[in-house]
Amino acid sequence: MHDRSADVVDKALFGLVFLNDKTHLPAIEATRNTLPADSPKRRQFDCAITALREGNPFIFSSGFNDMWNAWGLKDSPLKKVAEAAEDEARKAGRPGTCA
Repeated sequence: MHDRSADVVDKALFGLVFLNDKTHLPAIEATRNTLPADSPKRRQFDCAITALREGNPFIFSSGFNDMWNAWGLKDSPLKKVAEAAEDEARKAGRPGTCA
């Protein structure tokens, strides 16, 4: 999570979010708190925190497709919940949720 590469950080957060292990929340929050308020990286951490708190990994990555069901989420209704929130935000003129 502390890597300079945004791609490495994204992959690390993705794994933590999709494992849905809330024990990592304090470390993610602590790292997020060191980032500037308007930083895109901080928004990425905010999205990971929201997804973990709500138990919905699709909030972090709404475009994710578990084609081989590796994460056990292939037909998850959570994807529809995240997509609906994204659509609602767009219709209201707000930035999308996270993805």
